[in-house]
Amino acid sequence: MNLSFKDIQFIVEAIDHLIEKYQERLKQIEDIDEDEASDLGNDTMFLESLRRKLGDSLNNSISPEQISSLEEEHNKELAKILEEESILIQNYLFTIESKPKKDSPV
Repeated sequence: MNLSFKDIQFIVEAIDHLIEKYQERLKQIEDIDEDEASDLGNDTMFLESLRRKLGDSLNNSISPEQISSLEEEHNKELAKILEEESILIQNYLFTIESKPKKDSPV
């Protein structure tokens, strides 16, 4: 599965919310139901680990803003190259047109 930057951000926020809810529930039942408290504790640790991995993935990926910035830089460089190529072609054509033709009298 290939997730976008925004997809991962959304999942991380959902995990943060779920961890918060699990911790609230754990405080309510920790002295009442040891089995459920143990399950919630284990699930919370799993979610925290998953959240760290997704957070690392976000830190190593490129945000949409960075992509836009890179595209803008790329477009500017491409425009500069095209302008330079256009000037070279114009100079070449001018040189060819300026040369006397072999068939024409001098």
